[in-house]
Amino acid sequence: MKSRLISYRLYLFYTFSSFIVIIISVFFVLSYYRNAQNIYASEQQEIKVYADSVVNSLEQEMDTMSAISMNIVYSNAVRDSFNQFNKTTVQNVDDISARKEAWNLSDYIFITFGAFQRVRQVNMYSLNGYEVSIGNGVMMNKIDLPACPWYAPVMNLAGKKYITAPGPGTQRGEYNLSLIRLFYDNLGQPEGITEVVQDCARLFKTPFELTAGNTNLRIYILSSDGKFLFPYMPDRHIEPLVSPVNSNKNNLIEIRHLENYDWTIYVFENRHVVAKSVRDMKYYYLLLLITILVDTTLICFLISNQLTTSIGRLSDTIKNFELKNVVDGKPGKLFVPDTKVKEIDSLWKTYSTMQEKLALSTKELLLRKSEETKVKLQLSQSFVEPHFLYNILNTISVMAEDNMDDEIIEMCEQLTSYLRYVSKTDESLVSVEEELEMTKNYLEIMKIRYGQDNFFYKMHCPDNLLQIRIPKFVIQPLTENIFKYAFTESPPWKIEISVESDGTVWQLKVTDNGGFFSDEKKNEILTQFAHLDIDSELKNLHIGGAGLKNTYIRIKMRYKEHAVFKIDNSVEGYTSVVIGGLVDDGE
Repeated sequence: MKSRLISYRLYLFYTFSSFIVIIISVFFVLSYYRNAQNIYASEQQEIKVYADSVVNSLEQEMDTMSAISMNIVYSNAVRDSFNQFNKTTVQNVDDISARKEAWNLSDYIFITFGAFQRVRQVNMYSLNGYEVSIGNGVMMNKIDLPACPWYAPVMNLAGKKYITAPGPGTQRGEYNLSLIRLFYDNLGQPEGITEVVQDCARLFKTPFELTAGNTNLRIYILSSDGKFLFPYMPDRHIEPLVSPVNSNKNNLIEIRHLENYDWTIYVFENRHVVAKSVRDMKYYYLLLLITILVDTTLICFLISNQLTTSIGRLSDTIKNFELKNVVDGKPGKLFVPDTKVKEIDSLWKTYSTMQEKLALSTKELLLRKSEETKVKLQLSQSFVEPHFLYNILNTISVMAEDNMDDEIIEMCEQLTSYLRYVSKTDESLVSVEEELEMTKNYLEIMKIRYGQDNFFYKMHCPDNLLQIRIPKFVIQPLTENIFKYAFTESPPWKIEISVESDGTVWQLKVTDNGGFFSDEKKNEILTQFAHLDIDSELKNLHIGGAGLKNTYIRIKMRYKEHAVFKIDNSVEGYTSVVIGGLVDDGE
């Protein structure tokens, strides 16, 4: 006996300890790899944010420069003033007159576009070699325009924007970047050149701040011809883009392209910094895993030792358990072992109490099952109303007098299919396909009865939703309700049935063009349904005269808090009833 007890204890210990060790080990390994991937993904997402931030700031600044340039070019007041300045310089009028016109030109630009707080400077060039610089002040200079390095490409671009590389400014440590374009007079002849100058410290403020605050982050901005725009200071170190330092293996990389300006932005962050965080996390995980495994093994041993004897006795008692004795109220006397473990003692007492409650629960379950069977029979029978069959038979009689043999055959076939479906009382759930087919039979009968041209119906259900299981007889009562109460206006009448699902909840919508639901009526019905006592309503559950209520009760009973029941009359002239529930509700 002692040998069997020890063997049982060891078996319990090895089983639980091995299972828990495997589960915990797998959990820790998966958790480690998931967290490691999350760290890399988080860093990659941060690089994406950096790249997007750089793109947004550059687009905003460059768009500002481009907008100012375009506004100057297309401003009639500015161009008229520039023409006057140009005429003065071409006619070799005295220098004072030319400077006066230059100040007038600056005044028009200031009046039209305000003070130049968004760019450093605006330069206007006449093609005869005069420059008007407008910024902190106004200056006029005679220059050799063809000697400017940007002159030839600007003329070749014929009015399109040309962007220079960053270059030193007038002040020490200052770097500027210019957006230049040629503009034409009303006759289509070249008239002058406008240059918008921006301080690189402002233009590249975001990439400069990001790299200054993170030594592991590198940002390179290249023009379409492969020249580095950022970093723009010659004393800043620039790694070649194709190098081991900037490889995918050693870095997290994001690349963006500014379409309007043909710039490419490269953002690099050192992967080794992220890898160090992952290594540190690995050592922490290993230490925590070893500690938990040792503690778990010891706990499993202690538990198995404590449980063995009492569980063995409980096992013998369960083997002798007979449900018939419990239902009859004769559970038999239980032997409760003398144990110091509170949970084991409670388990024995709970088992004894369970036997007593099981007897009551079994009887109650049998009663509920009986009631459920009665309700199902009542539901299935209530779907075929006497007056419905009377009307169909009366219709057939009238058609027979008119020798409408084909229509009679069709109506009888549809009615047969409908009654065959109604007579199946052994299933509470059916597929959407079956329910739609039954509803189609019903509507075809009604179409023959009311006339082929008096109403139309349409059904839409994706193929992947046809086999979803839904409660039986939830669509037909809604369509029958439409014929009774909705179609009060002259035909043509329309009915549309659609099914959709997000993978968790299915929803079925029945829409008609009766348009009889007012907001007051809708609110009245929904309020009434929300306060229904379903237990008492079940005793009088039927379809005739209460199709909406019956459908609501059946959906609510089936899916409880997940049930969907809505009435929509937001579209004028149309009313929709939407029902639904969980897709995987089961049987």
